[in-house]
Amino acid sequence: MINAWFAVNRKEPVKLPRGELSNTLTLPEMLRFFVFQTKSQKFVLRKKDYSRRIIPRIMAPQPRYLELTATRLICQTVYGPKNWEDLRTHAGSVYPTCLEAARARRLMNGEIEWQMLIVEVAATGTPYAMRRLFVSILVNCVPANPRSLWEDNVEVFLDKKPSWSQDQKVAHALRHVQLLLARHCIELHNFELRDLFEEDDVPFNLNAEEETDNPSFDPINVTEHSKKADEMYTMLNERQKIVVDRAMTLMKKEGVPRMMFVDGPGGTGKTFCYTAIYHRLVSQNRSVICVAHTGIAATLLPFGCTAHRKFSIPIEVSDEMTCNISLDSPNRKSMQSKTRRRLFGRSMYHRLQNLSCAKQKRRKPVLCSLWITKRHFDVADLNDGLTAANAEVFATQTPQGLPPHILRLKIGVVLFRNLDVDQGLCNCTRMM
Repeated sequence: MINAWFAVNRKEPVKLPRGELSNTLTLPEMLRFFVFQTKSQKFVLRKKDYSRRIIPRIMAPQPRYLELTATRLICQTVYGPKNWEDLRTHAGSVYPTCLEAARARRLMNGEIEWQMLIVEVAATGTPYAMRRLFVSILVNCVPANPRSLWEDNVEVFLDKKPSWSQDQKVAHALRHVQLLLARHCIELHNFELRDLFEEDDVPFNLNAEEETDNPSFDPINVTEHSKKADEMYTMLNERQKIVVDRAMTLMKKEGVPRMMFVDGPGGTGKTFCYTAIYHRLVSQNRSVICVAHTGIAATLLPFGCTAHRKFSIPIEVSDEMTCNISLDSPNRKSMQSKTRRRLFGRSMYHRLQNLSCAKQKRRKPVLCSLWITKRHFDVADLNDGLTAANAEVFATQTPQGLPPHILRLKIGVVLFRNLDVDQGLCNCTRMM
């Protein structure tokens, strides 16, 4: 789309309905007067003027993608560039990346809020907690310059070990940050931090609590996994044993599709069966990935993670959707290095259904409203617009998909995204 925008700007300018010229628009403004055709990859002028009725918007990338974020901001600011060099030019200088150009335009310099946050928490927080806070800012927010944010506050992230040199303290802290980012399938170089330490400077006497943040570290050995699996198996009822035995039978089959679906009401032991299967497979030196559809469900599984995070599944379902795992990412290499067994929570089944339904022919949705009440009304009254219906009766009904008649709010804070699944900071978690 950006290349098509450049192509329009290189042509003879066209006078638009509201007096503007086609080569004096930003990319969002182009969408008010032009239609982007995906097949031809070109902008075509709209036949009618809908510019006053259209609110253009460019989808925001995830905060961890700094270059994409900078490109979006520049496209919303620069008027009529003819090529990438024009887009990256500011005050007569051509910058090598859109990120540097955005910083030169002061489009990504809003660091004061993160600086104030770190200073406030550092008054009472330990270096371990400060590093976790720093990773939360990197993953969930949009720091314009993560490297400067780290360097300006580096002392609050370092452990006070007299026997360590300054290079060892920095290497130890950044290694911990690297492990925390790896749990989100992100690397240090995504935030321009990888060249700040050397692997040889990492001290060997590391804290045990930081090893728990290592996605490849398992505090339980194979013998303990086997003991745990035997103990859990004796606690299963007959139907639960059928589930576990069936899963172990499928694991022995190679070269054939293997999938099983476990259904049951809440409290019937589905997660208990998943955990028993996990310990049994790990005791057989198999690598297992436990994923779920929601962050809360992922906290119930051993080393659980959301499927969207692990496999980079898009949130929006479409016919062209694909997993966005980078070919050179450690997540892809780790999944390719060994045969992985994936355990899905119950809610993942509905997502799999959506993925399979996406390939079917789409039909126009039909919106129906069906109200079923415990009281009966005369049909004539209903046909006359429910004039005889008591409004209090309808206030007692809450159809699926509609809010309650009286919305009662509770005092407190509720998270609206998965900040840290391992720490239980998931979507819909109530905070004190």
